[in-house]
Amino acid sequence: KKLKPIHDPVLEGYDLRDKRPMTFRAVFDILPDIRLSGYRGVLLSPKKPPVTDETVEEALRTLQMKASRYLPVEPRPVVEGDYLVGRVSGRPLGKGGREIEEHLGALSLEDPDLLPEFRTALLGMEPGQERTFSVSYPKDHADPALAGGEIEYRFRLQEIKKRELPPMDDDFAREMGSYENLDELRESVLKQLRESAGAEWKRSARLKIIDHLLAGNAVEIPRSLLEAETHSRVEAVLRERATAEWDTQKLESLWKEEWEKQRPLAERAVRGRMLLDAVARQEKITPNQEQINERLSGEAARRKTTVASLKEEIGQKSGWNELEGLIRRELVLDFLLENANIS
Repeated sequence: KKLKPIHDPVLEGYDLRDKRPMTFRAVFDILPDIRLSGYRGVLLSPKKPPVTDETVEEALRTLQMKASRYLPVEPRPVVEGDYLVGRVSGRPLGKGGREIEEHLGALSLEDPDLLPEFRTALLGMEPGQERTFSVSYPKDHADPALAGGEIEYRFRLQEIKKRELPPMDDDFAREMGSYENLDELRESVLKQLRESAGAEWKRSARLKIIDHLLAGNAVEIPRSLLEAETHSRVEAVLRERATAEWDTQKLESLWKEEWEKQRPLAERAVRGRMLLDAVARQEKITPNQEQINERLSGEAARRKTTVASLKEEIGQKSGWNELEGLIRRELVLDFLLENANIS
């Protein structure tokens, strides 16, 4: 029948009796026949202006900040910008939350993400002093054990430190890598910033191309693909947030909540892949062995493994079709980018 199921068929109404042919009904999804037009000449904005001297100097200052040291200061009250070392503990107020056992910790008042309650409580403290204060965490806090809760903290200040920046000179450049002087480091930073700006423009342009395809082509998504994509996304999110404190009821509630969030994202992702694959069929775009090997080499280097080990892993997971599809869609996006109208 030349049909290509996109998942294992489900058998229904099968009839198996002695001395008679078996009859059955196989139910499965297939990809719809998609014919696209108007995917060439997508209107894109030009690349961003060249990297400026100010951008380079800002990047160098960031490197300087990372290379800084924190040095002790004479005992005095805490002021903005200080780095504090002390003993900290916490207990939850109300339901939920978790106990925080006393431990040696550090807090930087330079941290822009430091919650206001910490800043207000710690300013003016002196070494040896102890303060108790409560912090209310937003519901969307990154740590699910703290999200939406309130913690009462106890902090005993032991030491105040201040950041010391290294001089921006040739010695600093040599500490940053195999650079002879500051000018060489500056050239390297300029090159990296240009490459980063180009990569960001390409990423943004690809998203616009996909938006263009989605807006101009209504495609019916096979339910099995949408369910599988949503399931995979929800599972990945909950795996990142996993905690031993979750009970079955809470896990089911989080699953349903996250399913609603991920559904539209999954729908966009699946529809986008289907449209890119349709362009690949029409333009006869398929990765060659050299492109596949190049991708394998890059992925093996990223994972710090060998190409042979990676090939074996992909083979065991039946991931060759997925890898080829990923490379094919990237080739399609490059093709559409080359045929776009940049103005």
